[in-house]
Amino acid sequence: PVELWLIKPDLSDMVSLGIIEPGTTEWQVPAGIEPTEYSLVDLSIEPDDGDPTHSGRSILRGELEERDI
Repeated sequence: PVELWLIKPDLSDMVSLGIIEPGTTEWQVPAGIEPTEYSLVDLSIEPDDGDPTHSGRSILRGELEERDI
């Protein structure tokens, strides 16, 4: 599976937004997470092994653009 992550600019923390399912265009930020503290987005290939941490196999990483919501 491919998983979507938010990452702090200093790489000190990352938060999973979940597995990317076909057709999904919106993701929920977990309660207690301040999205403005995270300026990177990452897509990773994750083995189906039950380990909730990042696999270290990023296929795409980039900066998020600041936007007014």
